[in-house]
Amino acid sequence: SYTFNDFALNSDEMILASYEMFKKSGFMRTFQIDKQTLFLWLLTVRKNYRNVEYHNWSHAFNVCQSMFAIFEVNY
Repeated sequence: SYTFNDFALNSDEMILASYEMFKKSGFMRTFQIDKQTLFLWLLTVRKNYRNVEYHNWSHAFNVCQSMFAIFEVNY
């Protein structure tokens, strides 16, 4: 929802929430992505983000979750 507070999540919970977004959106089924591959990819993306103030893993998750909420609410 638009009221989702991602600041309440730690880094591992963001991984789990990302997985749920992929699953709920149907991307895993559409693109035939298995669970292990998706988790490894998400962990790699998180690991490779630099720890800068405005462009980091938390920001990436926030942007993705915001777009997910817009698509889910409007479609």
